[in-house]
Amino acid sequence: STRKESSAASDVYKRQDWDLLEIYGAGSVPLVFSDELLARAEFSVDVEGNFNASVGCNSIFGHLEEDAGTVETGEIMATLMACSEPVQGMERALTRSLSEAALFAHGRDRLVFLSVDGEPLVRFSAETE
Repeated sequence: STRKESSAASDVYKRQDWDLLEIYGAGSVPLVFSDELLARAEFSVDVEGNFNASVGCNSIFGHLEEDAGTVETGEIMATLMACSEPVQGMERALTRSLSEAALFAHGRDRLVFLSVDGEPLVRFSAETE
């Protein structure tokens, strides 16, 4: 019972919709995307750890395995519709960031995926009404 309670507290990022704040490139430099494109991006994780993301064209989905701040995303899949730039570029960057994630940090209103070296890859905030 104690394990389940502590697990529920650590799963605060699940059952939550997230707004994309930034995707980082090499050297932790934020990639530049328009505010309009960032506003279209969606990310959510269900109670089983299945995630779904979209930038308005393809759906990107997979599964998160998390343990004490480490994370594995395993195989990430996506639908294969042809998308225009810069949407396609953002989808590639988001998929790359999620696939490279090895660590993550989260709270009630923030979710950050990090590389094995602790460099930020992608950052989300809790969706507000």
